[in-house]
Amino acid sequence: MSAIIYRSLPIVAALILLIYLFFMLRDKSIQHKYVYLWSILSLGVVVLAIFPNLALKAASLLGFETAANLLLSIAAFILLLSSIAMSVDLSRRQRREEDLTQSIALLEKRVRDLENPEDGTNGESDGNSSV
Repeated sequence: MSAIIYRSLPIVAALILLIYLFFMLRDKSIQHKYVYLWSILSLGVVVLAIFPNLALKAASLLGFETAANLLLSIAAFILLLSSIAMSVDLSRRQRREEDLTQSIALLEKRVRDLENPEDGTNGESDGNSSV
């Protein structure tokens, strides 16, 4: 009986995660590319729950003593890749935010210059005033 519980628990957890991802995607709180990643991982958990010998065979082929060591190494590697990908995405967004902030500042200056042409600070004057 306990073997059935241990096999069904990861399957139930993966299904709950997939449902949660669906609701997050529907509310637009997560991007599609991250949903794909977590969905693939959830399906991997389901496969390993259904076929536990698969993890044991893969662990022995790759030189791990136990399947738990293999799964922990895979999880650490996935988290590392995920962290790097999110760092790259964050850096791009920060760069984009800086560019947009500079563009807005230039546009605001331009609007001020166009609203107050008598100031002579619109940058079109070369020092010679001709009427």
